[in-house]
Amino acid sequence: MNRVTRRDFLKNSAGAAAAFSLAGAVNLGLGVRRAVAESQAGGPAPFRGIVNLKWPLFSQPAMLLPGGKLPVRLKNPGSSITAAQLVASGGKTVDLDPKQIAGDGAFTLPSGATPGVYGLRVHSTAGDGETLVDEQPRAVAVFPAFKDDFDFIFFADIHFGEHEGVMPDAPITPEIKDYYKMRAKALIEIQKREPEFIVLGGDLHLYPKSYHLGFPESYAFLTHYLRSPLFIVPGNHDSYHMQVKELGGKHVYASEYWDKYYGQRFHSFDYGKLHVSCLNTSDWPEEFIHWGTETTTTGTLLNTGFQREQFDWMKSDIEAATAAGRETVVCCHIPLHNIISGKKLGMPPVKLPGAPEGAVFDLFNKNDVNHVFVGHLHWNDEKVIAEDVQEHMVRNVGGDFLESDSAGFSVVHVRGGRITGHDIVELRL
Repeated sequence: MNRVTRRDFLKNSAGAAAAFSLAGAVNLGLGVRRAVAESQAGGPAPFRGIVNLKWPLFSQPAMLLPGGKLPVRLKNPGSSITAAQLVASGGKTVDLDPKQIAGDGAFTLPSGATPGVYGLRVHSTAGDGETLVDEQPRAVAVFPAFKDDFDFIFFADIHFGEHEGVMPDAPITPEIKDYYKMRAKALIEIQKREPEFIVLGGDLHLYPKSYHLGFPESYAFLTHYLRSPLFIVPGNHDSYHMQVKELGGKHVYASEYWDKYYGQRFHSFDYGKLHVSCLNTSDWPEEFIHWGTETTTTGTLLNTGFQREQFDWMKSDIEAATAAGRETVVCCHIPLHNIISGKKLGMPPVKLPGAPEGAVFDLFNKNDVNHVFVGHLHWNDEKVIAEDVQEHMVRNVGGDFLESDSAGFSVVHVRGGRITGHDIVELRL
């Protein structure tokens, strides 16, 4: 196969875009607001979202080589795939044969498939015979080869919905326009570096009262500005639920929006010799993530919790990577030096459910997990959290905690298949 440059790889990507203007960011935000207002008036939803596709997704893409296997998983038991296509830049499609699924549950990509990041269109039938259609942008990344030397980018805390107001027809202030521009500038600068992949470590949004606006905004901006494969996990602000009086007393659940736009809350992937474990650090039962007294009196607002289901998956996932000879790096939202599941906290004291800190750090130490990338606190920091485990904290991309006109992200360097360091990039509007 002829050598494919990184620039050619991105040119072949579905939805590949040229230069973006910051003024365009304001127009994009205003377009989402209009679409949300129309949907509230009885029109269609701003985005179709996830229908019946479990994996791969825009937020959890498949990464493989030409001729590789592409498993496609559906959400609904009893449903089956009737048609599937890869969608390249300009709308050109590559048909995948559904008959292949009956064998090992995976499509086989053509050996001559052009490297690039493709959208995925899947037609499936539900148990009652209804036809369901999923369209996920940039859900399949075909690489000419996996590199030993490369960079990836970690960022967090972009906080859509923070200043946009509850109602989409609220006045557009200069401050709102500046926030759209700041987020767009950060995303443009991230993509300019042409990373092999990007991990977004949570807090895409803010509070339940603005989820109906923030989730469509985050999806619109991320799909518009980023072209490299993107992996997303939730933060604490993507996890709450509460009754919102401004929305007629409706009880709003983050889980319903997350299921529609971004899918699974914890997952992992391999790139060559590197294994990336993406964790949900706000893994709490509903009574502990109700926005209000429960989150403040027990500490679940600011601190990490892992329930047994995720911990058991994490243990199996990391141990399997170690057995395969891969280095594991962990990416998540809340710093892991703040694990409080398994402890007694609050007034009066409440025993918080889940896996204790010691079990998590013991797992990391036994499997040589040396690097954890986190966000949450909106500043840069370095901390040793367990023996040789280094926690790297990166500041926010959006949100006015500390400064409203600046942002930052981390460029992580991998050499010889192992992490050798990272650099913080600081931006100003």
